[in-house]
Amino acid sequence: MKYGLIPINLGVSSVDQMVGMAKKAESLGYESVWTFEHVIVPLDYQSRYPYSASGKMGGDPDVNFVDPLIALSFVAASTRTIRLGTGVNILSQANP
Repeated sequence: MKYGLIPINLGVSSVDQMVGMAKKAESLGYESVWTFEHVIVPLDYQSRYPYSASGKMGGDPDVNFVDPLIALSFVAASTRTIRLGTGVNILSQANP
């Protein structure tokens, strides 16, 4: 069985913290680390969120998100064997 750590780019306060998590995961034998991208989290919305009993999204809308590709770039430069992936990457927000 393979294990991965997700998300390494959510709620981190520094690049060192993010890289530290990835290095620790690698040393523990994790196969992969993952990021995702949601740079805009709505504060107020009318429709019911279908994945919670309350109908509202969980979590703090002010949480820090590090750009997923920047996060994975730092991790790639600091690890040797761990695989990297993105769970969500909103390409339309990136300037080609």
